[in-house]
Amino acid sequence: MKNCTNLLVLCCFLSGVTGNMLITNHQLLKVRIMAVITLFLAVVIILIIIYQQNLKNKECTIRRLSPNLQNYIQQQKENEIRIKQNKEYIRSFQDQQTGQQKDQEPEQTSQISQPEQQNKNLALANQERKYSANYRY
Repeated sequence: MKNCTNLLVLCCFLSGVTGNMLITNHQLLKVRIMAVITLFLAVVIILIIIYQQNLKNKECTIRRLSPNLQNYIQQQKENEIRIKQNKEYIRSFQDQQTGQQKDQEPEQTSQISQPEQQNKNLALANQERKYSANYRY
């Protein structure tokens, strides 16, 4: 009987130790999971802070460059108006040319080529402004 009691005590002791080990392993797993979650949240918070800093930098850049951009837009609109006026001038001049004699052609060609050249220059300036605005800002 004594041997049975000793065996029973030994089984209870072993089962208690094993039970404590299971609890310890389970608690260790919980700690590891919590550590991973904490690290994940820390990374997310750091990414949010970096994103906010980038937004603040972009906002400051936009505020700083906004007057320049508005000036470019105004110049571009003025150039487009001037191009339109030049095209109307060329069209009306060509209409007049068809009604007049062909012997005045060299002089008339120079009168047409000046607005055409101005249109090309204005169109090029507008294109450069668009390129500059897209890549500078």
